[in-house]
Amino acid sequence: MLMTVKFYMSFKCESLGSELNQVKARLEECVSMVKNWMTSNLLKLNDKKTEMLIVHSSKLSHCIPENTNIRVGSSSVGTAESVRNLGTMFDCNFTMEKNINRVIKTSFGNIKKIYKMRKYITIDATKLLAINLILSHLDYTNSLYQGLPKSCIKRLQRVQNAAARMVFNVSRDSDASELIAKLHWLPVNRRIEYKVLVLIYKAITGQAPKYISNMLIPYRPPRPLRSEEQRKLVPGKGINVRISRRRFSCAGPELWNALPLQIRLAQTVSSFKKQLKTHLFRLQ
Repeated sequence: MLMTVKFYMSFKCESLGSELNQVKARLEECVSMVKNWMTSNLLKLNDKKTEMLIVHSSKLSHCIPENTNIRVGSSSVGTAESVRNLGTMFDCNFTMEKNINRVIKTSFGNIKKIYKMRKYITIDATKLLAINLILSHLDYTNSLYQGLPKSCIKRLQRVQNAAARMVFNVSRDSDASELIAKLHWLPVNRRIEYKVLVLIYKAITGQAPKYISNMLIPYRPPRPLRSEEQRKLVPGKGINVRISRRRFSCAGPELWNALPLQIRLAQTVSSFKKQLKTHLFRLQ
């Protein structure tokens, strides 16, 4: 039986330099507790496969000591530049660059394979392959791309453009935006917004995990107003504008409050998705 265990610990960058031993001791204690629990339940923690990632701003790299190791059983585990979490690559600066590189490489590899058989299959069959072998990679955990620089999103958009041209079997000079519209596909940036907004709707209506719902604060005016019934959210606060625009509690409410009222008041998930997709298409 294989089992993946993850711990998340937050601390200020200043404490990492002055109180590094204390932080390491807390982490090692958590690992030890899990290791003991697994042993008592006839499970084994693979010390050699244990990884540690310190996520921090690129501006604070000087605060991170070069040799930061923790003891896991008989092994010494150092910090990694990136780790895999549920199939997604996280890097130490959370730029998602390595994951985007992996998605692009996998997607273009699949496009190349489909092109080899393209002349033998129909447009509908090619579209189905594109959805399952290319768009599925673009959409997987794409809510993590919210707030990334436009240059990163453009790289992913090139993948979707290539997939659309492949479906219609046209040259690279063809206008991809028109082809994507014919396929009724949302562009990459709108697909990211779509994923975030659907997650917010489920959180508001009690269909999402509690830890996600706790990140959102319903708007409550100081006195009775009609705006109280509009399902608005209070935007989260962040010290750093660049970082806060990527936080779910900041970026999510901003996108949500910008939606038309009738969409926010949708009664079912299916109705919300349908109206939301139509709305995002009109924004193109």
